[in-house]
Amino acid sequence: RCCNNLTEIPPEIGYMKNLEILNVANNKIEQIPDTICFLNGLIKLDISNNNIREIPVVLRKLLNLTHLNLKGNEIEMLPSEIGELINLVSLNLADNPIQYLPIELNKITNLTELNI
Repeated sequence: RCCNNLTEIPPEIGYMKNLEILNVANNKIEQIPDTICFLNGLIKLDISNNNIREIPVVLRKLLNLTHLNLKGNEIEMLPSEIGELINLVSLNLADNPIQYLPIELNKITNLTELNI
């Protein structure tokens, strides 16, 4: 697999108001900046194969998000607020040390693909 050496997503990413797809897969990113919540038009977010340990609660503000790929990180738990991403159709959590899934996942009624 191809990889870069990004260790962070620059907080200035929040200024890219028209961004619909963000792919930062296969890097060395350790956290998602809170400014990501300003990307109101974001539809697809791929942060797979990084070093993410925690999903920020502000991710719940990405109401247009349909695809979220968190595969291959170091995530142990998901915030209950993940249930607010009601437009998600695809959620990939595979290859993470997740110990349990929050009950709030049942609120994502549009979900057609879930990989654990």
